[in-house]
Amino acid sequence: SLAEKEWLVNVRMHHVPGVYSNMRFWVHGHKGALRVYDVEDLDVGLRTSSFMSALMGPSIEENEDLSWMVAFGEVLPVIVAASAQGDLEQMEESLRRLDPEEMLAELAAVVHIFWASLHQGRLQHEKALKSLAAAEELRPGMPVTAYMTSVSLTSLELYEEALEQADQYESQMGIDSDSDWLHA
Repeated sequence: SLAEKEWLVNVRMHHVPGVYSNMRFWVHGHKGALRVYDVEDLDVGLRTSSFMSALMGPSIEENEDLSWMVAFGEVLPVIVAASAQGDLEQMEESLRRLDPEEMLAELAAVVHIFWASLHQGRLQHEKALKSLAAAEELRPGMPVTAYMTSVSLTSLELYEEALEQADQYESQMGIDSDSDWLHA
């Protein structure tokens, strides 16, 4: 529950024609100014505070090999660009450099979501659903998971289940062009 001078703001940011991202900002009013105190990229399900807490919390052991973190930081921009450009071969090549089993749950879920996106791009919806289930297990309740699951279920002509996922997405994000499309 948010305090009186706190707001959740959902924003669709347009980057280039046809490419946008959905972001959620936690905003606090203080002394006549607004301050953002947390940000979540709803398209990949990555919330800044959760990610930083995981990195600084007890989930990383002393002397633990963190090479996966370096690889994730190097590969993520390549994956995002390849996804936006529809370059599925580059996307797959980059994803193969990452092992979700070595990562923190927050980042492993993101990797599974990108695998699902790759599978959807190749019209492999059963594989997409398996990747989305893995992401959901690691980070339950991400809007992007409900959205993408609805898309794959629709493609498989499982309309009742697809509408359930569309409703879940809409309950989290409100009515927008994406939820309208899912319900069409």
